[in-house]
Amino acid sequence: MGVRSIVYSHSDYFDVLEIFLEQQKKFGIEDIIIFSNTEFNEENDHCIYKEDQSYSEKLKSCLGQIEDDYILYQHEDMFLYDSCDTEKIQGYLDFLKDSDYSFLRLSKTGNCILSKASSDYPLYEISSSSQDFFAVQPTIWKRVDFIKFLENCGNLSIWDLERQAGTIAHGTKGLMHFNNEKPRGGHFNSDVWPYVATAIVKGKWNFFEYYFELNNVEKVRNSERQKML
Repeated sequence: MGVRSIVYSHSDYFDVLEIFLEQQKKFGIEDIIIFSNTEFNEENDHCIYKEDQSYSEKLKSCLGQIEDDYILYQHEDMFLYDSCDTEKIQGYLDFLKDSDYSFLRLSKTGNCILSKASSDYPLYEISSSSQDFFAVQPTIWKRVDFIKFLENCGNLSIWDLERQAGTIAHGTKGLMHFNNEKPRGGHFNSDVWPYVATAIVKGKWNFFEYYFELNNVEKVRNSERQKML
């Protein structure tokens, strides 16, 4: 796709990470860098963060360990359940490269103020004043801009980063894909990157919102984790 996939995880969620990697591979996404507190396997490249760092510092540290210009930022409980639109993803990447935008989120999330940004694609600019300007969801980022954004944010937890990003964007500009997909929970489906958003809620499998998609994965069905029904 021309963009390097990364996945943020932790050893407490390596059972979920295993499924994430298998699902991405199933749909043709294999070259993935793992951001974690320890190594998960011998097949993937890893960037190791320190346990005592805040979430924003962990991300910044790992992003500084790679050299790719463009990365697809993901978490382990946000895996694909259907084929992605690689042709459109490539078009999105080209659009991002030729613009002053820093990131492109691959689904509509939260309650953002949006304005049309392209006549060729279902892309919308996210107002930096939006409460959900930043979201822990699959997003294509210019790596250098992501690092600068995190530097401006300071030491924040994962929850505070999402809540406060709109007030500390400092000129960061973002895009969002939205093609009138149906809402599901606090997010929307994505016809360009069909993923579970999210598979884990309070440590349990999110069967309440994604029963069919999760029940279709054998390792999820047989998982020792509880299911939220």
